[in-house]
Amino acid sequence: MKFFIYLILFFFLIGCNPYNKYEDMVKSRAENSLTSNEVSIGVTWPFCLEEGDNHFLEGIQLALKEINEDGGVLGKKVKIITQDDKCSLLRAKQISKDFADNLDIIAVIGHEDAELAIPASITYEYNGIVFISPAISYPLLTRDANRYIFRNTPNDIEIGKALAKFSKKINFKKMIILYSNNFYGNSLSGIFREEAIGLDIEIIHQRSFSIEEKSFREIIALLKDSEFDAIFLAGTDKNAPFFIKKAREMDITVPILTGSALDSKKLIEVAKDKADGVIVATIYNPNKLGIKTKNFIYEFKKEYKKEPDTWAIQGYDALKVLINAIEEAKTTIPYEIAQTLRYKKNWDGAVGKYSFTKRGDIVGREIFFKVAENKKFHYLDVK
Repeated sequence: MKFFIYLILFFFLIGCNPYNKYEDMVKSRAENSLTSNEVSIGVTWPFCLEEGDNHFLEGIQLALKEINEDGGVLGKKVKIITQDDKCSLLRAKQISKDFADNLDIIAVIGHEDAELAIPASITYEYNGIVFISPAISYPLLTRDANRYIFRNTPNDIEIGKALAKFSKKINFKKMIILYSNNFYGNSLSGIFREEAIGLDIEIIHQRSFSIEEKSFREIIALLKDSEFDAIFLAGTDKNAPFFIKKAREMDITVPILTGSALDSKKLIEVAKDKADGVIVATIYNPNKLGIKTKNFIYEFKKEYKKEPDTWAIQGYDALKVLINAIEEAKTTIPYEIAQTLRYKKNWDGAVGKYSFTKRGDIVGREIFFKVAENKKFHYLDVK
């Protein structure tokens, strides 16, 4: 609902022909890109996350180093301009405006939260800036009318269906669905429910919780009166780990299945040993290694003396595929870059091969599963 409110307000403010007001800005950005000595790309993320929560920026910086050591793109050095959105909607809106006002910026990579990315993407779209999200799976980030918006991660439709099929495969017959009342939770839980019912999985109970929820005592007390095989939990690393910890403390011992938003060290940092048995969908599995994945892991460990995580490789791949699109387009004009991305097939990146759709989504990415055990994640071999 919030998404549609953003759109209604936006179109009201800019009139019945939304592109007219921004045509001069789009034109100026395109002209400036041709005369600039550098290729400037905005990068925004909650860099305020505690050290070790994820390594998104390190992945971006590694890709940047490799690109510039290889001569940049079209004879120009690549420059990144970083902004910390601090998980704040107000900051994200201001950052998107600042990026839009900077005519040097032709593309933006980032935003970890759909509640921030959706309104920001509208600003990028109407100011002629290519936007690639490495994290947002919410389906309506990409829309048929968009010209500049992309993601290099599977959307909730693919992830939700994969989670339901996994549940069927390991014989979960009766399940509870709990979800955070935000873009991500509503979207993923709805898709999972529809697919699960189609696979003859009985949904015993479904309930939402506030994105600020930390207690969960009322929900857990209600669950104790029901019989079920597993819980499907569509939450974020800001709330779901607290549910998991509290549920285990209140003797809810069934498996808990969750989406890629919990592909985070924060799950184990908060829930600790109570996270054991939690199964997480992920788009990165270092055990399924292609040569480019191996090279990325080797170079990342060499550069930073630590293992990369999902968000490191997602940031790395986003910058690499963007630069490749510039090379193929043979221009730094954002619209031409976007058109090249939209028709890119079989991109062979560090995360494996995938293709972009006309809508700005991707197809071909594999979804994996891992389980928390002894305060670590272990990848599951699901066939």
